[in-house]
Amino acid sequence: MKETTMQDNTVSPKQPAWIRVSNAVQIEDVRLVAFQAYCRQEDAGGAMAVEMTTDAAAVGDTAEAKLRVLATFTFNAMPEAAAAGGEAVVTISCVVQLTYGCPNIAEHSDAALQDFAQRNGIYNAYPYWREFVQNSIARLGLPTLVLPSVHLDMGKRDAAPPREAKAAKMTKRPVKKLTKAKASRKKVAKKKVAKKKVAKR
Repeated sequence: MKETTMQDNTVSPKQPAWIRVSNAVQIEDVRLVAFQAYCRQEDAGGAMAVEMTTDAAAVGDTAEAKLRVLATFTFNAMPEAAAAGGEAVVTISCVVQLTYGCPNIAEHSDAALQDFAQRNGIYNAYPYWREFVQNSIARLGLPTLVLPSVHLDMGKRDAAPPREAKAAKMTKRPVKKLTKAKASRKKVAKKKVAKKKVAKR
């Protein structure tokens, strides 16, 4: 019989306050509460530099024993030549609301809840933000872009990374690669048709 072990969520007084919040909560709901996407099509051609900003705020509800985090994300892209202080030609933003169950929320300070929001809140909301950006870019008719990974900072709050982070450059897909891929699919399709004809004979 295989022995199983339970996860140890024991709270240590030496742990930072935001980690104690993390050990006490359980995520219950995630939803978009605000979003927008804008593209100035005439200026969106060629290589573009991309930057992203994040922010988060926590609101505790002692009556319902809930912690709600509003994570705000903004994506801006501008022509690479005018990246330094240039005007964005593509802007995508959204606010993700995360609801956590927190039975003993009154035991946590507001500073601990806000610190939790800046770390775990953004970390938990990021996959939804990435999916929203990729879908929005596709619907705007722009080249595909995958946002970089985000890492949960385990250090002290003062050592946390800045809220602004540059993402990868946004460039068009190589036409040659797409052409080769289409040609290979056509060859495979022709072989399948030929096999069917031989089978009928």
